[in-house]
Amino acid sequence: NTGMVSRLGTQMEANSLELRQKQKEGNGRFEWQDGSYYEGGFVGGVFEGQGQYMFAELDKTYTGDFVAGQMEGEGKEVWTDGSSYTGSFSKGMKHGEGTMI
Repeated sequence: NTGMVSRLGTQMEANSLELRQKQKEGNGRFEWQDGSYYEGGFVGGVFEGQGQYMFAELDKTYTGDFVAGQMEGEGKEVWTDGSSYTGSFSKGMKHGEGTMI
């Protein structure tokens, strides 16, 4: 669904801007008013390294690699209904090989 992907990208960009303004460094947790949170590494206020992002509005959690504030590398998405995707991500989107259960 391109609408959802577009909205997700916009949400992550807005969240990254808010974090850069706060300049978080090292490991920590950042929470939003809608119940979403990110827990993991920060560099210059941006998600970096291993982390977990719970998207409250989308009923899913991503656990894996982040680069420059985006899901990048290997990771796993799990939805509240128990379905999951494990595989590669690039620029915040599923990319390459992966397994959907």
